[in-house]
Formats: sequence, structure tokens, C-alpha cells
Amino acid sequence: MGEFVSHTIKPRYDLLGPKHGKLMRAIASALLQADAGVVAQDVLAGRPVVLTLDGTGDVSILPEEIAVETVAREGFHVETNNGRWVALDTAITDDLKMEGFARELVNKIQTTRKEAGFEISDRIHTVLVGGYESMRAVAKHREYLMAETLSLSLAQGEPVGEYVKEWDVNGEKVTVGVRRVR
Repeated sequence: MGEFVSHTIKPRYDLLGPKHGKLMRAIASALLQADAGVVAQDVLAGRPVVLTLDGTGDVSILPEEIAVETVAREGFHVETNNGRWVALDTAITDDLKMEGFARELVNKIQTTRKEAGFEISDRIHTVLVGGYESMRAVAKHREYLMAETLSLSLAQGEPVGEYVKEWDVNGEKVTVGVRRVR
């Protein structure tokens, strides 16, 4: 999971101090010099961590005596449950962005149809104008938009029709005009 998260480990002084007394400083030093990923893996799995102290030998630290902070690396969201990890890549590619715009445009065209009082089975002509990203989505997903909205035509330009409505589509102003096919 190291490619998706980073770990910070800290000794729990409130638990280690009373138990180890004068060794506490050496334990803290050894713990902070240890590989945080390896220590975190042991702690999260419920295994004790064995530290080698200078001149004193080995000491076993219980998992609850070490605080582990796990932070997702940039571009990822990570969840854990019962020792299992799931990492999601949260980067929005241009294709995903365009698909999101297309889905939102379908929603706005469908709502425009409904507000116009059209029957669910009515075929329509659609004309719209909007921001750069919205129009890129129309160009890329024209067939999808037409199929989902029962549009026999989908034109870009000044909207006209039986019903015209202005919408906000992901922060861009988009005006949709629909006309029923007779």
C-alpha cells in the first residue's frame, strides 16, 4: 500500500513511559528511526514490533503502544476495514470529465422535455449553446446524448423551439431549446 499511503508512527508515551521507564528515550529513538511502513503494517495487523536498542538488546512493543497515522497520497482515497485496504484513484481524466458533462447534459435536456410537457416517448429536435467544456462534451458524446434524449437532431447554436431553458451545467451556462417532432 506504500504507493497509495504514507504512514507516520509515534510512540505512545502515556503507555510506554510507565512500562519501560529509563528505556523510553532509546525506544522512542529506535521507533522513529525504524521504517514507518513496516512498523505500521505490523501495528495495523495487531503484531508486536521488535526494536533493537543500542547496547540494551531487543524490546517488544505492543501494537497499542504505537500511534499510527495513515494518510492517502495525493490523487488517492484510501479506506481500510478489518485489515483490508481499498485505494481509489481520484484523478479526473479528460474522458471522465467529458462523460460527466454529457450525463449532466442528458439530465438537463430530459428535465427541459418534462417542463415543456412532452410525452416520454416524444421524439424531439434539440438545440443548445453553452460553455467550452459543455460543447466539447456534445461533440464527443453526440450519439449518446441523442439516444438518451430521443433527439432526432442535436444542433449547436442559438436555442429555439417550443421550450427554451437556461441551466447551470458543472459551472457553465447552457441554454437548451427543444421542439417536439410532429
